[in-house]
Amino acid sequence: MNERIWAEALCNTHTNKNGAQLARTFVALLTKKGEVHRLPKIIDQLKQRQSRVLGIIQGTLRLAHPVSLDTQAFIIDQLRKRLGAEHIEWTVVYDDQLVGGGVFETQHTIIDFSLSGLIM
Repeated sequence: MNERIWAEALCNTHTNKNGAQLARTFVALLTKKGEVHRLPKIIDQLKQRQSRVLGIIQGTLRLAHPVSLDTQAFIIDQLRKRLGAEHIEWTVVYDDQLVGGGVFETQHTIIDFSLSGLIM
């Protein structure tokens, strides 16, 4: 079973008030099956699922050079409109391979607004 299936199974059974007991049982099951090493990836899948449910898009904003917080907010607002997202969580990375502008990357989407991307 992959981590996403484990995470979905855990979420689908977590509808009662015994969440802590369920989590202990789940970790015990993973340990018994020799799969406890998958726990970090399962937690990552749970976070991604929660973000999807809440309408949050997570991504990396690669920029050619530092920009002001106002400019970052403007870029994110434009991305929010383009992606139809209520919320965007982002990490900023400066990429010296970019001449200008930037690229926003999520797990499934790349939006290129770099100078080289606009020229091509």
